Amino acid sequence: MDTNTHTALFTMYTGIVGNTLRTSLFGLLGTMAIITFADVSDYKLAMAAIIITFTVLGVLRTKGPIGSLESLSKDMSPELAESNYGKALADTPFGMFKIVTSVLFLVTGVAQLWALW
Repeated sequence: MDTNTHTALFTMYTGIVGNTLRTSLFGLLGTMAIITFADVSDYKLAMAAIIITFTVLGVLRTKGPIGSLESLSKDMSPELAESNYGKALADTPFGMFKIVTSVLFLVTGVAQLWALW
């Protein structure tokens, strides 16, 4: 794979991760604002469904692209692997990113469900 294709794929997958994190976290922020400032006693089940949806979407939608980024970091051309960019990419802890994002989404979702009920 040439350097331009590699960079284009890397840009695409980081965009997917960024968009997913932004959408899911703002969604969870919005649900927390609703729980805090509105009377949701009649709509607890609907709020719980929304919270679970944003949490599951965040976990599942970030794991795949981060895994693809990890694969791209292992599949570099020799020229790219020898560059400073390639060396930094090879040292990126993608597994830790998957774990941290999953844990943060799950903790946020559980905390909101706890605050809701």
